[in-house]
Formats: sequence, structure tokens, C-alpha cells
Amino acid sequence: MQSAVLRRAVSTRPLKKVRGWAWESFWLVMGLAAWLAAPWAVAFVTTPRLLEVLGNSPAAAIALAILFGMLWGLGNLTFGLSVRYLGMALGYAVALGFCMTFGTLIPPVFRGKMGQIVSSASGLTILAGVAACLGGIGLCGLAGMRKEGELTEAQKQESVAEFALGKGFAVATMAGILSACFAFGLAAGEPIAEVSKAMGTEPVFSNNAVLVVILIGGFVSNAAWCVLLNVRNRTGGDYLSGPLVLQLQNYFLSALGGVIWYGQFFFYGMGTTKLGEKYGFSSWSIHMAFIIVFSNLWGLYFHEWRGQDTGAGLGRDIDAHCLDHSHRLRQLPGHGIAIVGDWLMFEPIKPAKKARVGLYSIGHAHYWEQFEGLRERLLDYGRFIERRVGVWADSVCNVGMVDEEPVARRAAEQFNRENVDLVFCHAATYAMSASHIAIAQHCQRPIVVLNLQPTPAMNYERTTTGEWLAHCVGCCVPEIANAFQRSGIPFHVVSGLLGLDHTPAVSLADEKTADRPEAQAAWSEIEQWVRAAGVVRTLREGRMGFLGHTYPGMLDMYSDFTMITAQTGLHVEILEMCDLARIARGVTEKEKKAKLDQVVEMFVISEDSPSDPLARRPRPEQLDVACHVAVAQEKLVREFDLDALTYYYRGDEDNEYQQLQEAFILGHSLLTAQGIPCSGEGDMKTAVAMKICDTLGVGGSYSEIVAADFDRGTILLGHDGPFHIAIADGKPILRGMGLYHGKWGRGVSVEATVRRGPVTLLNVTQTGDGRLRMIVNQGEAVEAPILKIGNTMTHVRFAKSPTEMMNDWFRLAPTHHCAMAVGHVASTMQKVAALMDVPCFSASL
Repeated sequence: MQSAVLRRAVSTRPLKKVRGWAWESFWLVMGLAAWLAAPWAVAFVTTPRLLEVLGNSPAAAIALAILFGMLWGLGNLTFGLSVRYLGMALGYAVALGFCMTFGTLIPPVFRGKMGQIVSSASGLTILAGVAACLGGIGLCGLAGMRKEGELTEAQKQESVAEFALGKGFAVATMAGILSACFAFGLAAGEPIAEVSKAMGTEPVFSNNAVLVVILIGGFVSNAAWCVLLNVRNRTGGDYLSGPLVLQLQNYFLSALGGVIWYGQFFFYGMGTTKLGEKYGFSSWSIHMAFIIVFSNLWGLYFHEWRGQDTGAGLGRDIDAHCLDHSHRLRQLPGHGIAIVGDWLMFEPIKPAKKARVGLYSIGHAHYWEQFEGLRERLLDYGRFIERRVGVWADSVCNVGMVDEEPVARRAAEQFNRENVDLVFCHAATYAMSASHIAIAQHCQRPIVVLNLQPTPAMNYERTTTGEWLAHCVGCCVPEIANAFQRSGIPFHVVSGLLGLDHTPAVSLADEKTADRPEAQAAWSEIEQWVRAAGVVRTLREGRMGFLGHTYPGMLDMYSDFTMITAQTGLHVEILEMCDLARIARGVTEKEKKAKLDQVVEMFVISEDSPSDPLARRPRPEQLDVACHVAVAQEKLVREFDLDALTYYYRGDEDNEYQQLQEAFILGHSLLTAQGIPCSGEGDMKTAVAMKICDTLGVGGSYSEIVAADFDRGTILLGHDGPFHIAIADGKPILRGMGLYHGKWGRGVSVEATVRRGPVTLLNVTQTGDGRLRMIVNQGEAVEAPILKIGNTMTHVRFAKSPTEMMNDWFRLAPTHHCAMAVGHVASTMQKVAALMDVPCFSASL
């Protein structure tokens, strides 16, 4: 039995080395080996007259075994959904717990042997273990309910993007029951094993004929899903595309993983025969238990949990392919943005920065002697805010209570020392504006006043003056607004409920407001302010590379480098094409090969376009050049420590630099996926827009208006790259281009669509007086056909008709490029603009 689960844990290692294939492609090849080829080959060797055994077995036993095999296959496919809704630790605990429980108990009930089990000491011991397992599921459920009650929606998204306790438990229960159907299949297939032994098969191998039948059912359900995904994700070309050596390697690794995977049930079947009739029913629980043990030990050996704490590590990947079954979802920070598949995940070259936040509470100094315990109670509220804000911030500098002008000056000095990006003024109770205005005057950082009342309503029958003052938070906010406005201090206000998850013992009113919409809306807004401040800090401390020159004649894109630095804080590093050429000459074949592996993992390599003779399958020499230049582009970014890049170069055809620029799109798409947004045609302002989107974790793909579709009521937006691959609808396509439209040269280009759902477009443009301006428009990316010409294209439907939308948008004088982000995040982008002191407009809101 231990040998069986060790092979299950090991089987995923070859699959992790498959390159360039979507999950559904390598899983189907693995399944052919695991569920068809290996079982039949082993059964033919170990089972004399296998076909006669199957021919003489009861038809009902064969039918039930196939049916349970199909249900088991469906269980595998739904297993990852429990992780999607509950997270790894809770999802696997529930799903595997039910799988162990049902797989252990149902077969003896099916055979009518439960009475024998409960009458023996050994049977009762096993049942006690099953009861403990069910108790563990119950504890997990209680933990899940506490988690659901204690976390805000934003905190849930920080850990599990789609956390849903009820839905997750339902899916995990279904996955566990269906996965246990393998044990049911073995029980239903016992007559086949008996026929096998009667026809001369060694008892230890008697289950091999049963496995052949069960795994036929498992293959049918898995293969149907894989083929459906091949069609839907346009990945059917995986099986024949790419270099021959890579294809052979992928087939070998997938088949090897399948053969190793089959080994678990080969040895499991042998193990059940050795346990005998008395203990045979416990085989499934032993199998499940050792899966957990060996998978975790294997993960530790390969350092899969490096950098995580012990609790997270032990709750992690019990069986990696179960997550792949459901195209596991990963989220971009703070917005629950789902990214499908491992092939979209890349370590950022320079992670985005989080904000440093200052926090102070205000009150009236005379209150403290008059009302005992009031000051400490208000400080507790402040500490609660500190903990909540700390989820999104790099650090929170909480200076405590500010109730006099000298205290305010010291707080301002501390905020300046900590170099905070944003200051929250917690209106804890009434306070005179003169006692704290010095913070805003001397710190010179944006101020957000938090008007967060602890209770929805006071207890009017019992409330004392001291109790009222603990809830009297809105009283001083008009005074603060007036004083700040007259002093020329920009400020913002967030009003709502505090959102405690309990009522303090000292309170006379109900302060448990975490689930109230007034609290959730307030904290969503606070999160947006913190993340917006992180964007401003990232820009202020960032470095923008400008490589080559702006596309000649595009007047809307011309920008003043000094203006960009003055209004965003970005340092502009002017790069020469000779810098890139120098680096490119030092690229090695090994580096180029590694980049090609990354490319085939990330893209579908296209065939010839059915419509455009310019769009062809990329030639090997085109891919070679593009990968060569991509290595150099990444080295350039690292050498000059860049956070973003804009580029363009036009030269003669025989010019070395022109040949480099022909290969730019691929490498700059890869860089954009690694947190270094790259904008073409020398459009520096759109590079800023892309950096804002990327820092917020919502993508930011280089786009312009392609055309309007008046039949569908949409506007198509896209470009020939770079594309932010993290927000793609399936794998992007890499096409060879015989000619770039409107540009010089030829090479490879990216064809992709942003995934369906809410999207936000961000223009960063410039007005006649030299000031930056932001324009944010929200719409919906919808399903519709695109051109197959090597360009990114997405149909976006707005609340207005295409005519009305374009007229209102163009009146705002945008730069003709924009950044496309996923989600409706205009509110956060407006806060970024406010913190940067940049006006922000919209044609869609």
C-alpha cells in the first residue's frame, strides 16, 4: 500500500516538466497511458486468458465497474473546485475526508458485511478512525465558519479568491463521494476477480482485470473533458505543434507520468488481496492516509513550500494534478483576479511596492479625566484599524491618540521619518481641528479621514455621556473638512461602520458590524486608498526606460520627459539601441533555449492564418531571432533596473537595430507578464497607464480602437502587442508576420483576447497646458469573433452605444492608446489620480 501511494505522489513530477502544452493536452496523453495502455499491458502479462476472463465475467459486474470508474473520473475533475472555493487546507481536508469515509464504509455495506465489522475489535478500531475523520471534517467546518465570519470580503480574496463556505462544502462533499467510487468499483468488480482466479490468475494479481474495466470508465469521463477543453481553448494543435524534439519529450514525460500513476492502483490492488477478508474493507482508508503522508513528504523534498510557514506548507499541494483538473485559479493581489493555469504565472522581475501608511486617532484631551476608560477604548478601535490596514500595506505607523497640538507635531515628524505615503485620520470622537491640523501641514501627505462609527445605532435607553462620546465620530468631521479646505489641505473622507467582529464588553450597544454593508463598503474604499497609495509609491520610486524614439508623426504621444518625472515621480532612463545590441551579442545558446521553452509554454504556436496571407506559422528562424532578442530585452531591463519600458525604432532594412526592433513584440509581451509593462511606438504615457494597472494587479494590456461592431454594439480594442498575458482568455497565439502593418519589418506577433467579463480602460493623456489627465472607462468584454491577423482584439460593450461612447470619449481628447485591465476598478484608479493630483474623467460612468 505504501508503494502505491508513493507512486501516486511521484507521478506528478514528470508532468511538471512538460513544456508548451495546455493541461488538457498532457492530461489526455497521460490518461491514455494511465487508464488504457498500462492497465491492459499489465493485465495481459499477469492475467492468463484476460479476454476470456472478461468474457466470462457477469455483465452486471462489468457495467457497474465501468460506471463507478466514470463517476470516479468526474470526482477527480471536480476535486480542484473544492480548493477553489475553500482553499487548499480546508478543501482537501473535507474532500479527502469524505473520500476516505465513503470509500471505507460503502463497500462493506454493499457486500452486507457491516455486521461482521462492528462485532470485531479490529473492525471497531477502523470505524473509530473513520469517526475521527468525520469529527475532523466537522472541526474543519467550524473553522471554515469562523473564517467566513471573521474575514472581510477583501481578506477572503487575499487568501482564497472565491471563498464560499456553503458552495465549497457542497462541492468538496461531491468530490469526495465521487472519488470514493473507485473503491465502489473494486467492490462491484469482485466477481471479475473471482473469475480471474478461477481461470488460473495468481490471487495477488486478481484485481488487475478489475482495474482494466474501472479505468476504462475513468478514461471516458476524463477524455471527454480534455477534448472539450482542447476545442474551447483552441489547444488541439498542441499534439503536433512545436519542435519535434520538444514534442517527443512531452509525449514521453506525459506517458511516463501516466505509467507511474497507474502503479498506485496496481500495487493498491495487490495490497487489498493481502489484507484478507477480515481487514480488506480498511484498505481504502489506509490508501488515503498514505497519499497525504507521501505527497507532503515529496513536496518537502522538492521544496514546494519554500518561503511559507509550516501551517501553509502542510495544507498545500497533496496531489498537484487534482488542482490542474479544474484549471486552478490563482489571484492577482487584492482583487481576486483569476489566472488560469500555471503557464501564465511568472515571478515578477521587480515586485510592485505596497504603501507605507500613517495612522492617528483624534480626541479631546479633557474627556480622558472625565470619562474613565474612554481613551483606551478609542485606542483599541485604532488598533483594530491598524490590523485591517496592515493586510494591504507594507507597514502601518500608528502614533496613537493625538489630542493636543504638540502631540500632532511629534506625530508629523514620525510620519516623515517613516516616509509614509498616505495618512489616515481616525475620527475616534469629537476633537478640535486645531489639535491635529499640524500633521497635515507638516507631513505633506494625502489625508483620508475615517468616519467609522462603531455601532449602527446607540442604545438610547441606557447610553451615558461617555458611551455617546465613544460613538460620536461624525461630529468633528465637518469641522475637519472646513479647516482643511480653508488651509489648502487636500483631504478625502470614508464614512460607514467600523466593522468589528465582536462587541467589546464595555459597550452598551451592538458593535458587531463586520457583515453590515456599511462596514464592507467602507473597508472596500479604504483598501482602494491603500492600494492606490502603493501605485503612487511604485511610480515615485520607479524607473521608466525610453528605448529608441516615438513613432514619427503621432503628435498625441509626444511627451516631455521632465513633465513625466515632475507629475509621476518616475525617473526616465534614456536608452540607446546600441545598449540592446551590445547585450544581444552576449546571449548564449543555453539562454536562448531556455527562453524558447518559456515561449512554447506560454503561447500556442499558430498555423497559417485562414484569412490573411501576411499571418503565417512562425518560421523556426523567426522564433530563434525573437527568443534571442527576448533574452537581451530582459537583460536590458535588469541591467538598468527598469520598472516599465516604452520603445520604438525605425531604420533601414539592413540596419542591425532595425533587425532587433522587428523582434520586439514577443520579448516585451514576456516582460509585461513579468511585471515590467512595455508600450510600443514610444508611447510613454500609456506605459504609465499600464504600470498603474499592473501594480493594482488587474493586468494592463496595450490597446487602441481597432473598429466598431455596430451589429453587436461593441468596440474592438487591441494592438499587435505587447499583450498582458495574465488576463488572456486561454493561451495567446504567436503568429509569424510577413509584414507589420504601418511599420517597417517582419517577425512574430501576439494574437489574443482579454477574458470575458468586466474590464476597465485607462488612458493617461496630456492636455495643452502640459498637465497629465486620466480617463477611465468601464465596460464588459464579450464573446465575439476576432480577426486572425496576429493582433490582440477584444470586443467591449459599454452602457452607451458605440456612437455615443466614442463621441463622449473623444471629447476628452485621449491619447489614442490605452491600457486594458480586468474588473471594474475605475474607483481605485480615480483614487490613484487623486493622490497624484491628476484630474480624472470618464465617458462611461
